Amino acid sequence: MPDNVNIAYLCSDVGVPVLGFKGCSVHVRELASALADLEANISIYALSRGEGNKISQLITEAKNFKKKWIGRDLRLILSNMNLYRTCRKQFKVRRPHFIYERYGLYGWAGMKLSRKFSIPLIVEINTLLTEEEKDRLHFLGLARIFETTILKRAEAVCCPSKIMRTLLTERGITKEKIIVTPNGINFKKFNSQMDGEQIRKKYGLREKVIIGFVGIFKRLWGIYTILECAPQVFSKRNNLHFMVVGAGKEFQNVQRLIKKNGLTDRFTLTGGVPHSDIPRYIAAMHIGIAPYCYKDPFHGSPMKIFEYMAMGKPVIASAQGQIKDIIKNGENGLLIEPDDSDGLANAILELGMDKTKMSNMGMKARETVENYTWEANARKVLATYRSLVNGKTASAYEN
Repeated sequence: MPDNVNIAYLCSDVGVPVLGFKGCSVHVRELASALADLEANISIYALSRGEGNKISQLITEAKNFKKKWIGRDLRLILSNMNLYRTCRKQFKVRRPHFIYERYGLYGWAGMKLSRKFSIPLIVEINTLLTEEEKDRLHFLGLARIFETTILKRAEAVCCPSKIMRTLLTERGITKEKIIVTPNGINFKKFNSQMDGEQIRKKYGLREKVIIGFVGIFKRLWGIYTILECAPQVFSKRNNLHFMVVGAGKEFQNVQRLIKKNGLTDRFTLTGGVPHSDIPRYIAAMHIGIAPYCYKDPFHGSPMKIFEYMAMGKPVIASAQGQIKDIIKNGENGLLIEPDDSDGLANAILELGMDKTKMSNMGMKARETVENYTWEANARKVLATYRSLVNGKTASAYEN
């Protein structure tokens, strides 16, 4: 394996703007940066560059087709043609040692580049997109063929959880080439000793116990469960306050409901915040919440939970999927049932009235996530490439 590995990092998902505010965007930037910190040379190629955040690596954006009259399926196929042509031109000048691709629907560019230049392809897939977006596709069967073929032809596949690994094996993907890489933390940024007083002062919340939420305003993320629990919380405690950090399609509706229910002075909606500022906002919080709605199977790896815990905050979250592996109820956080606004209210009241419990759970939370880092994931990716070069299976270590 060469000392300095050249990696072409492809983002073939048009819904993942590399410089955007989404958790998936953060994932791309953090993993690319972690690989670069390990002295790999990273070139990012994407169908959506986005804006709002920064990254040191150069991003080459390929045009994606946006004209709706040609249909979503054809738009994605043609967009990947542009991604393939853009990369092919660059690879002829500087051929990478391997391709790491965040998979998007009809994301065939990486597979074709891998074959043309005889270099390994490692595909990262965070959800079965054909299932998530089946109502938006005209040719679902074709999309599934593309998805399964790409995953089978990749030399290795990274996924965020053991549940996702099981789903992939059910699709016929060889278990030995699937690497589990959960979301992670950059502890240089998320320092539990950081003081949140500046943010509390900014929003006039210095005397409040702040219940915090970070994420996209989306029903699945539990934003409406938070609104539903609020009256019960405030009927028993006046010093609690919700700080909701993020934006999304539901933002205006949430804002309207808060006003309608007379909760304007009980909620602070910050809007979208650059990810570099997120640690300061979490530092201002006393409790982090992630009340995800019910989903079966819950195969994700919630980034916000890792970030809360890294900052030494106790977490209240829905008891499903990977969350149950990370949070031990009553030790480093509290678990509630999905869609349970009463359970969320009771958990908030239980923690919010006990500073000692909050502090102890927060310390244990920080200890829990010490091994969940972007660097660890980057090392897994490089170790996988090393194994492939040496003719071994991708999973050359405990997974």
